[in-house]
Amino acid sequence: MSIELACLGFKVYGLDVSNYKLTRPNFTFVKEDIRSTSFPNNFFDIVIAISTIEHIGLGYYGDKLDRHGDKKSNQRKF
Repeated sequence: MSIELACLGFKVYGLDVSNYKLTRPNFTFVKEDIRSTSFPNNFFDIVIAISTIEHIGLGYYGDKLDRHGDKKSNQRKF
């Protein structure tokens, strides 16, 4: 969905613990863990997380195995 939104003219940031090779204008990829990002509080107007929360901590995507990873938060305001 990130690339589609960028193609529609929205400024989009993609965030993942794995590399993402697609590039498009209006799209910026950041390789980080969603639980601890470098973005300042209130940086985004809107956040869309598709098939994200249930995958945190599984250890399949370059992240560490953490059985409670989906329940942890850094209490940031997106």
